[in-house]
Amino acid sequence: MEAKMMKRVSGILVCILLMITAVLPLKGASMAEEIIDQHQEESDDCLWFYPSEWQEFVPSHKRLVRVEVKIMQGYGGSPPLTLSVERPLGTVITSRELPVSSIPNTCDWVSFDVSDVSLETGKTHYLKLSYPPGGEYAWAGASGNPYPQGSSSKGGGWDWCFRTYVEVCRPEVEVVKGLHAGVSAVVTNNECPDLTNVRWTISVEGGFILLGEYASGVISSIPPGDTATISSRPVLGLGRAVITVTVGDCDPVTANAIVLGPFVLVQ
Repeated sequence: MEAKMMKRVSGILVCILLMITAVLPLKGASMAEEIIDQHQEESDDCLWFYPSEWQEFVPSHKRLVRVEVKIMQGYGGSPPLTLSVERPLGTVITSRELPVSSIPNTCDWVSFDVSDVSLETGKTHYLKLSYPPGGEYAWAGASGNPYPQGSSSKGGGWDWCFRTYVEVCRPEVEVVKGLHAGVSAVVTNNECPDLTNVRWTISVEGGFILLGEYASGVISSIPPGDTATISSRPVLGLGRAVITVTVGDCDPVTANAIVLGPFVLVQ
């Protein structure tokens, strides 16, 4: 009798410990990553220009951090070359000037580390190269409309060579471990600017799942240093399962689980 009672008490204690299991991170901390957003890299020729030329581009990410263009200089005494980002044409959002000593005398990619700026996604912006009298600069490009999202100052289906680099910031995603009636995850913005309209999904796959195998939603805002909790609908099923949580551009976070009727034991 006493042995049975001890087993029951032990079982109750195990259940309590499982239910109060803390949130444990399954991914690293928030991070900012630099990626190429828009680009046109086809090159038929490197054409001399004066005093300026421009190329349209349509960003799909907001935070522009630098720009590369394929250019060359033909005179070592040329004045500095300026790259500006404009919207509309003539209104400078950000710019960077490089001395002729930073420009090669054969056509190659050159990076302009512009001041970070927020762009309007889905809207036309302009990359513009310009310099005052007394210089010789050329910009590579290609015909045949290789960048269909925009045109250039040269027209006729010609697009200048360029790459825009943006900073994509990803939050930390943590899955709540333990025994629960569903699946939850905590999303933390440690280092990023205000994250808005962040899409998320939670899936429960494997075993025998009757209800709650998929959920999705949008987090309206996660200010810097703040957190948001996302949760699935109640889950009903039986057997071993794999939980997959995706948040924005983050890599999916997975966790093993056991589904016990209306409860999910996340391991």
